[in-house]
Amino acid sequence: MRFSRNSWMVVLLLSIFYFSCVQSGGDAAGNPLASLPAGWHVPLQKELARGRCGIRPDTPLEVGDDFNGDGKQDRAVIAVNTLRNRSGLLVNMSFASASRWEIIEESEGTCATFGLDVYKPGAYTGYFCAATTRNCKSTKKETIKTVLPGLSFFDFGSAGVIFFWNTEARAFDRLWEGD
Repeated sequence: MRFSRNSWMVVLLLSIFYFSCVQSGGDAAGNPLASLPAGWHVPLQKELARGRCGIRPDTPLEVGDDFNGDGKQDRAVIAVNTLRNRSGLLVNMSFASASRWEIIEESEGTCATFGLDVYKPGAYTGYFCAATTRNCKSTKKETIKTVLPGLSFFDFGSAGVIFFWNTEARAFDRLWEGD
């Protein structure tokens, strides 16, 4: 069977499209996971299967809600960056004119045992760290009342952190759970 030059071009473009979608964990039809920041990707099934990322199979790698109260869906994802040997929590935040990725938690290594969940608005107790505070070392437990959904990011068998959007600072506040 002979292919014209145009047929080979179509095959090449479709192959590039397919592999870019598989690598990014998303698609090109508006899925924010298709546009993760450079070097970051959702752990691939082969990485999860061989335990490289250590994420429990019953844990969602992606959750969504309106974290900043603008009426639009935001997406949070557990991702790894094998080039930099990092893992973390990334959130695709929607704003009036566009969306952007926020890397709100990052740690060394790609073998973390993270979990991810959405917390409903309400009252939560823990060690509070405002978005504007650098290197927060809060030692006093506080109860925080929230009007927006929060994002729980935790390490199995360890304390976790709840992220709540601070509309004034336009960044996430943290509330550390545990002792």
